[in-house]
Amino acid sequence: MKMEVTEMDVENAMKNTFFKMMRIEQPGQVRWLGTAADLVELVHLMWLNGLTIDEQGNLLCFTHTVGRLCHRLSVKPPTNATAVMNNIKRRKNLDRLLVVRCRRMMEQGERRPLGRLIRVTPAAREVSLTYSKRVGD
Repeated sequence: MKMEVTEMDVENAMKNTFFKMMRIEQPGQVRWLGTAADLVELVHLMWLNGLTIDEQGNLLCFTHTVGRLCHRLSVKPPTNATAVMNNIKRRKNLDRLLVVRCRRMMEQGERRPLGRLIRVTPAAREVSLTYSKRVGD
């Protein structure tokens, strides 16, 4: 059964998971299962909305945020995040956009679609109970 999902619902679900990822303290606690391009696309969406802020409330630039999350999520950072984002913008198949895929998952009942792309590592699970098995939960 397809659920009615608004753009705001999708953005809020993505924002909540993004904020949790930005609060990861140690690299390797959480693993990104999506592609580096998916991560770049997520950061770009949050950056456009002015949500890429550090612990002191300072606005971070797009490329710095990509590097920061890649480091924390144990993802090899792209050489040129801006070029990756430009390639994403030029996609002819819009169904491949992360926000479209997240909307589709939410329409199928998934409340936290980015949770499918993130896993807490076993070592981190032993150290902290602040994250559920799927960070987006």
